[in-house]
Amino acid sequence: MSDEVKETIAEFERAAIATGEWRGTVVEFSDDLTVWVPFMVLTEDVTHPKYARATVCRKGVKIDTVVTIGWDESVPDAATEEGMFWLSRWLKAPHALFGAAAVRAALRRAFRDVIQDRQVAEESTWVSPVDSSPAPAAKEPATDYAALIRDAKTAEDVNTIMGWAKESGDFTDVIRTVGLTRVGVLAREAKAAT
Repeated sequence: MSDEVKETIAEFERAAIATGEWRGTVVEFSDDLTVWVPFMVLTEDVTHPKYARATVCRKGVKIDTVVTIGWDESVPDAATEEGMFWLSRWLKAPHALFGAAAVRAALRRAFRDVIQDRQVAEESTWVSPVDSSPAPAAKEPATDYAALIRDAKTAEDVNTIMGWAKESGDFTDVIRTVGLTRVGVLAREAKAAT
């Protein structure tokens, strides 16, 4: 992964602060693009905000930079192990990570002369950075447990497959996240069917 991809929200803010023109950022969330709040109460049915909006104020600019992003187009793609890792993080801290994505987008737009096209780690799951260095060799499990879990039809099947991964010594945080995500999807599908 390139050094640019490792940049954090703090590094974006440091770049903006270094200009001497940054006057602050406001982050808000919404489910309907009408009512905006600094924090949403999440429930079993509402596990994350649908929209995040960041407003960046820059000295010398008459109109504040406002960027609105949608969860569905911003959340990391779960099709890869790295994507599943970041998705699990987003689901654990939706306000912090979804909000940070909105702030980064707004800072990029308001301070494009100093921030340009920097990326952060979870963005690498849907924006491929140019990196010609070979990936380190990793021990590949003999069985693709994540694929089996994604194809599982019941929560019991998911638990069985996760048990197999534990028994073989191939159980990882990624497999746990894929399993928990699949159980959640199956539960929502069952609820919708009733």
